[in-house]
Amino acid sequence: VNATRATVAFGSRDETLFGTSSIREVLMERTFEITANSFFQTNSKQAVRLYGAALQMADLSREDRVLDLYSGTGAISILAAGKAGEVRGVESLAESVRNAERNAALNQVRNVYFICGEARKALIALASDRRPPTVIIVNPPRAGLNSAVIRHLLRLRPRRVVYVSCNPTTLARDLKEITERDYRLARVLPVDMFPHTYHIECVARIDLQPATPA
Repeated sequence: VNATRATVAFGSRDETLFGTSSIREVLMERTFEITANSFFQTNSKQAVRLYGAALQMADLSREDRVLDLYSGTGAISILAAGKAGEVRGVESLAESVRNAERNAALNQVRNVYFICGEARKALIALASDRRPPTVIIVNPPRAGLNSAVIRHLLRLRPRRVVYVSCNPTTLARDLKEITERDYRLARVLPVDMFPHTYHIECVARIDLQPATPA
């Protein structure tokens, strides 16, 4: 139910008229429970390709500590947990975080943790962490990342950033800002999530450049 005139993706409340209040999807042998007001990719078959590309570019090992920003219902976090030592997901929508926690329990994944909060504040809090993330995955909305998020993200100096984007325009803008520092763009892969439209998703891999000898 949306009581306002605005075009928004989420309603103020929802009512189940028939059946259960959630659906389940299986991606890459993991099961995900999805409710009406939580984010999940609408094209399930292409989501496998998209998330598979993100994990391939992340190139994780058990030594890695992953931070997944804008984690939604936890799909990328839970899939990454099978390869990394630890994963922390950050999502501002409380219902999505509850879904993510249920999904982690549903898949018996015990090395993933979810935080309900804004990306910028989570990055600021991690600045004092003695074990900062080694790989950061971001999957922001169409508006992309703002400069404050990029600034605090780069201060953590992860060895790699994987950027999943639904808007090539804001992706290009953000990549320009990220690569002005100590990072270089290694690869961009487009994924056709919405056939017969001009919309695509992209996965970009950005690597920390080795220090140049003095």
